[in-house]
Amino acid sequence: MSISAKPSPLRVVLMLVVVVVAVGGVSLLATGAGRTTPVNHAVLPVARTPAPLSCEPDQLALAGPLNACASIDSATRSCDATAVGVLAIFNLTSSAHHYKLAINLTDFAGQRVYALDDITSTVAFRDDNGYEWRSVAGSLTVVSPEGRSGTINATLESSFSVIPLRVVGRWSCGGA
Repeated sequence: MSISAKPSPLRVVLMLVVVVVAVGGVSLLATGAGRTTPVNHAVLPVARTPAPLSCEPDQLALAGPLNACASIDSATRSCDATAVGVLAIFNLTSSAHHYKLAINLTDFAGQRVYALDDITSTVAFRDDNGYEWRSVAGSLTVVSPEGRSGTINATLESSFSVIPLRVVGRWSCGGA
């Protein structure tokens, strides 16, 4: 066996594989790839239970990140109730804030309880910072045959808050 003999092609390939695996393993250890970051529980938002609100009978309770009683501004509401749908948009006011609430029932069938879903029965809310919330659970109860009044019990979520917003109370388009 001479010192100047060439290694076999199989041996070269095996040596390259060993080098690649070794470099890749060291790289994974150095960068931490594949490891999860430990959760810092001190910075996670705490889901707090809001204090019970004592709102007036004609106010909506906004519980969660807002915690306020809001009144429907009768001069700035828009209601369109037909035989097939209800679209009611209300400007709400609390002590120092202004909000917008929209109720949409595209499957209106008279007085009854409507489960909130993504398609036929929805509630949307916009706070005074312009953040939007969408219903994910709850119900709308229509108490007038024409669809112009009822109650709301909705849970809404947004992309910017981990704490859901609850909207509970009576709504009316007026004259109902």
